[in-house]
Amino acid sequence: MAGTGFDWVGFSEHDAMGSVANDADDTSPELDLDGKAACQIGLTLLAADTVVDDIFTVYVLGTVDGTLWEDMTNGSPWAFTVTIVQDTTVAKVFMVDPKTYPKVKIGIKNASGPAVTVTIDVNTATVPVAS
Repeated sequence: MAGTGFDWVGFSEHDAMGSVANDADDTSPELDLDGKAACQIGLTLLAADTVVDDIFTVYVLGTVDGTLWEDMTNGSPWAFTVTIVQDTTVAKVFMVDPKTYPKVKIGIKNASGPAVTVTIDVNTATVPVAS
């Protein structure tokens, strides 16, 4: 019988950003989603042992032509906030649609107070060809 549904590859580390200081930002390397049917992004966020007092923002950045990318300051890229908890690992999972974003970068803006250690893991899926 032919395969049906999504064939998930399994999570692999895309970028270990390391520690992102308070009032700093960072952007992941490009993630090429060409030929993928689905993409799940997992963030692991660990705040230092410092009081959390503001916002941690995640951006999904697309490209208009393969070289010109959205940025976190200009325009209005897709973004959402994550609640950081002092001295606690926070996991955040979200989907990126490869039909909308064939190439994507993940941007991080840390205004939470402490430095936050960030790791980005990616799980992609294809749909097997029916035979």
